[in-house]
Amino acid sequence: MNAIKRAPQLRFPEFAGEWREKRLGEIFLFKRTNSLSRAQLDIHGVVKNIHYGDIHTKFPTVLDSTRDDISYIRSSVGDNVGDFLYDGDLVVADASEDYNDIGKTVEISGVDNNEVKIVAGLHTLALSPYSNYANGFMGYLFKTESVHRQMVRVATGVSVLGLSKSNVSDMCLLVPPLEEQQKIAAFLATVDKRVALLERKVQQLETYKHGVMQQLFSQQLRFTRPDGSHFPAWQEKRLGEITVNKPSTITAGQLSDSFEGYAVYGASGIAGYVKSFQHEQPYTAVVKDGAGAGRLLWCEGETSVLSTLTVLLSRQGIDAGYLHYVLQGIDFSKYITGSTIPHVYYRDFSKAKLKVPIFEEQQKITTFLSALDEKIALTRQQLDKTKQFKKGLLQRMFV
Repeated sequence: MNAIKRAPQLRFPEFAGEWREKRLGEIFLFKRTNSLSRAQLDIHGVVKNIHYGDIHTKFPTVLDSTRDDISYIRSSVGDNVGDFLYDGDLVVADASEDYNDIGKTVEISGVDNNEVKIVAGLHTLALSPYSNYANGFMGYLFKTESVHRQMVRVATGVSVLGLSKSNVSDMCLLVPPLEEQQKIAAFLATVDKRVALLERKVQQLETYKHGVMQQLFSQQLRFTRPDGSHFPAWQEKRLGEITVNKPSTITAGQLSDSFEGYAVYGASGIAGYVKSFQHEQPYTAVVKDGAGAGRLLWCEGETSVLSTLTVLLSRQGIDAGYLHYVLQGIDFSKYITGSTIPHVYYRDFSKAKLKVPIFEEQQKITTFLSALDEKIALTRQQLDKTKQFKKGLLQRMFV
């Protein structure tokens, strides 16, 4: 095979020349994997097992075998569980129901200097490099669009896509010299640390908010007036006493996707636009039909909703923001009816009982929780931008 030489768009200034192309089968040896099901795994044990489902859903690009949450093999399974993996080995998910996830890959780390035993499990390919490559480089390389396109091209199957050793062996990989690999991997690892930090921050903020809401609505935590005096006791009311139900007749066929006019919310957010709006002020909508029945949406003012949602407007003396937060404590699932198409009806969930403080205390609760939501939203934006930045790097720093 004649080598094809290429170079990436974005590069560290000290490097020049073109990258060398090799077949995957020239770089990697295939190790033995196992076909253990989830039922054969446990949270304790001796040998860790990488399940393909976890590659799809939770594992980072470079998997720290000592720190990341990896299941163990049950002791009753026995010893014939495949070849042990070491730092620099790759585990590829060789089965998926869609093209987006086929070939998702993690690189193993943290094994060589620790007493960790780890193997690759169900629906995976385990690849071990014949020679040394920079830690993390191959994991990032397998995340690039160029490699993913090849995975998609060689995948077979209809309802479930699959990869075989013979098919992936002929895939082409472009690789720079070791020093450049090290620089690329180190830089992307720094970006990944930033992503992980922001993900933890979002999780911590959401956990804190959840805990605070429990304390506020159980009245374990109370606000006071500016002079330090206490607010009156909360009153118990039914949801129907503090809200007005406003159904909608707007259908999906009436929507425009031109971004002109006023937004209309569907079950997952803004679904389209119409020429006028139904509600001037912000409000809470409840999904009443379909798989998302009972889901709450906070909707901006000068908008409308589809007929599959219903709007709950706050009555006099009820703060709209407070209503939205207190609604999150209602278990709407117990009001769902219908087996083929789930429904929730206002006539049913309006009977739910709620504890309601006076308007001034409602506003304090809303202000406090809204500030937390803004902080969570800002952190999510930073996380999304960092992920997009990494995606751009993967496109430009590799061939």
